[in-house]
Amino acid sequence: MNKTFNKLEYKNKKILITSKIDHHNKNYLYLNYGCLDLKKSLSNKYILKHPWENKQQYFKDINKIKRLNLIIFKEFKQILNNYFKIKKDKRYWKIIIGPWLHCFVYIYYEKNLIINQILKKKKILVPIFKFNNMPVPQNFNNFSLNYITSNNWNNYLFSKIFLIKNKKKQNIKIIKKLNEHLLHNSKFKINILYYFKILIIKILNFILINRFKNQSFFFFQSYLSIKNNLYLFFKNFSLPLIINLKKNVILNNIELRNFLIKKNKIQNKFYRMVFEEAFLNIPTDYLENFEMIRKEIFKLNINFKPKTIFTTNGLYMSTAYSVYTAESVSNGCKLILAQHGGRYGNIKKNFHLDHELEICDHYIFWGKIINKINNNKIKSFGFIKNIKQFNLRENQLLHNKKILFLITSRPRYYRSEDSEMNLKSAFRYFQDCPKFYLKLRKNLKHELIYRLNNNKHLNWDLDELLIKKCKFASIDYCKENFLSVASKSRITVCSYFSTTFMELMVANLPVLLFTPFSYDSYNKETLNQFELLKKNQIFFDNYASAVNFINTNYEKVFEWWNHTKIQECRKKFLENFCIINPRLIKDIQLLIKK
Repeated sequence: MNKTFNKLEYKNKKILITSKIDHHNKNYLYLNYGCLDLKKSLSNKYILKHPWENKQQYFKDINKIKRLNLIIFKEFKQILNNYFKIKKDKRYWKIIIGPWLHCFVYIYYEKNLIINQILKKKKILVPIFKFNNMPVPQNFNNFSLNYITSNNWNNYLFSKIFLIKNKKKQNIKIIKKLNEHLLHNSKFKINILYYFKILIIKILNFILINRFKNQSFFFFQSYLSIKNNLYLFFKNFSLPLIINLKKNVILNNIELRNFLIKKNKIQNKFYRMVFEEAFLNIPTDYLENFEMIRKEIFKLNINFKPKTIFTTNGLYMSTAYSVYTAESVSNGCKLILAQHGGRYGNIKKNFHLDHELEICDHYIFWGKIINKINNNKIKSFGFIKNIKQFNLRENQLLHNKKILFLITSRPRYYRSEDSEMNLKSAFRYFQDCPKFYLKLRKNLKHELIYRLNNNKHLNWDLDELLIKKCKFASIDYCKENFLSVASKSRITVCSYFSTTFMELMVANLPVLLFTPFSYDSYNKETLNQFELLKKNQIFFDNYASAVNFINTNYEKVFEWWNHTKIQECRKKFLENFCIINPRLIKDIQLLIKK
């Protein structure tokens, strides 16, 4: 690819770079900060200015995306119902395709927005990527892990939209043909304990097959402790739901997709354009594999008319679970969902919270601040995760010398609406991570551990920069449970506000938080809590303030963290965001019975 660019001789035109490559040149223009190498320092003149750097414009566009998504979803619902000869309602299809469709429409809208800006510029040469076979994900989980993070898929979608919009076919150059197998694929290892649990449940299912066939309550991906899961089992005589289907994957049928696209009745030209591309990219589990999945599920010895289903994030992980849930809900089953992320209720715009409130009958929330949302579905029962509370003694903290630095994960080419980070601030965030090390006292540099995702597409290849600039620090690629690592550290630094910070507060492990981003995305209640944390030196506006605190107080962490004021502040925070409810499982059980 680089050689092709070097051979091009366009003296008065800049070549647009739409994904991350290693080569840089003054005649290049980068689409956004996600295309940059963290090791390089480039001025803004090399970056195409993104419309969403204007926050007011961003929030306006979010509302436009919602309206666009509603119209396209309505068309999907009608076409899929007709094709599969079923009559399922809005809620049914929202459960199955809602998260994927929103994500795709959001990405398409953003790329279209920036292409409109490019088309106004005459001195840009746009490289076009063509795929021999169109890459299509299998399901939402596959799409979110392997597609939106992929250089190739983002190049493919950008090229497709640009060719449609650029009617005169000017300023383009077809530079490379790609196959769909070049998409990035993440491999995740499941531990032996997971398989052991599955085996035990299958044995119990076989022994209790008649009961399982008629049980009125199902739960899966609950986030609850083993003890609380057993409580639900004995109280309701119900085993956790385990669905393992045959892995017969049908490849995408382009003729079928094009045939069904013609059935749409969208009048608006742009809306129709987005719909057509979305339908061409619909995961195979929602079209080619859908009937097979339904048939396989109906063959299972499972009650399709249970009274209640309870889960946290289980509907995102597997099409089989989302289809079973949708079928059960359409038969009158009540759906109870629970919060599964620390940002719920803290960020002004959060698709997943809105989506989950729309499809559920009851919603279990960790804190009480969310009650300010006028929704009678919300039940503030408290923190549902099984987090051990540590009461570290002074000699333990003195023995623990490590400083654990937690780094967020963000796709290079995609800004989700539940984030305060645009791509520009994300780029600067990752570039600033080594600066924490550089400002640490010399004798503490050996103690620093950077913990980051092992997927380079989600950590922006930050490990390469850390290895280069932080010679005495170590890198942890999330091989061990982070609370276990934190309990062996003297203090943990959260460089972003999310679930991990809340878990550390619940666990009562010494922790600092800093968020070097704009506060415009946070709710007023969250900002009030930040102020309280700031007064007690738990929260900081930037990495420099956080590292100065550690340099000064490293030897006195135990005294600081266990001071009455700090502990009172921690408890106040938990009262708002992560209620420690000793009656949690009993409250959930009452909700199930109700």
